[in-house]
Amino acid sequence: MKGITTVRAGICGKTTVSSAEFDEKTGLCTLHIITDCPHFQKVVDKLDGASVNPAEEFAWDTSKIHAAMRETCSHTACPVPAGIVKAVQVASGKKGAADASISVRAE
Repeated sequence: MKGITTVRAGICGKTTVSSAEFDEKTGLCTLHIITDCPHFQKVVDKLDGASVNPAEEFAWDTSKIHAAMRETCSHTACPVPAGIVKAVQVASGKKGAADASISVRAE
């Protein structure tokens, strides 16, 4: 199964499309990520084409996705890593496909 997410990150106007494809034989998901964000590109360079264990991605201390984010991107409010993990959840059958959203406003 394949899970695909599109994250439009907000005021920056950048978009990242992530897909995770689950391999039932290995139990791993292969990631493919395309972004127009120059800041997130270093994360993509580490993760695009990588295989991840879904169970490890659902925990902060074992997630390769979040580790790559911590190593190469200083923008902690970026919603893209959550989108990549969501693609892994869907691909591995742990969660169904459903839209998520973050609404932001100033008052």
